[in-house]
Amino acid sequence: HTDPEVAKVLEKYLVLVRVDVVKNPGGEAMYNLYGSPRGVPAWSILDGDENLLADSGDGQKNVGFPGRPHEIDHYVKALRKACPKVTDAEVGLLTSKLKEVTPKISE
Repeated sequence: HTDPEVAKVLEKYLVLVRVDVVKNPGGEAMYNLYGSPRGVPAWSILDGDENLLADSGDGQKNVGFPGRPHEIDHYVKALRKACPKVTDAEVGLLTSKLKEVTPKISE
């Protein structure tokens, strides 16, 4: 999220808030409330009424930092569900940036 191009896309659709489950009071409760049991790092996408739209849980797995093809697919599916106006070009940029930072991870 620190990459300027990635930040520009995500900030267009989302308000990013980092919550540490250990350091932030109530962080663990938020983790449990807004998503499936999934490990860390984890992410959840909420709407303006605090309804869960998507999270990093993928069945019994967590795709907290997506790097493998199936993890990136889950991330894109979650993003498209939560942000239906995200464009194919924006998804392409996000996907390529993920692949750049995790080139050695394979299926």
